[in-house]
Amino acid sequence: MRMDVQWELAQALWSANQDRPRAVQLATEAREHWKRLGNQPRLTRASQWLAIHASP
Repeated sequence: MRMDVQWELAQALWSANQDRPRAVQLATEAREHWKRLGNQPRLTRASQWLAIHASP
């Protein structure tokens, strides 16, 4: 559940144009958690989001 909240916070921070580096960090942590759990749908969603938002 913590990672779900972290994921939502990452998206909210990004949308509000607030602390975007933190948003990317939170999303990355959530993605790694879902990877360890083998949760493919959430892993895919987070990976896609990061591919768009974590680009320099």
